[in-house]
Amino acid sequence: MLFDADDTLFHFDAFAGLQRMMTGFSVTFTQADFAQYQQVNQPLWVDCQNGIISARELQVR
Repeated sequence: MLFDADDTLFHFDAFAGLQRMMTGFSVTFTQADFAQYQQVNQPLWVDCQNGIISARELQVR
């Protein structure tokens, strides 16, 4: 398994990926939705990296 968390190996547009996934569920996903998602998601990843929450907790929050 290969991870590229900082986009040094592969360029991946997170907004486009989430938008494509949501479209598959017939859900409209906007830039505003993505901004709100990032406000919640980024601090959780920091907490996981710092050992404050587990990977399992990250999945369910």
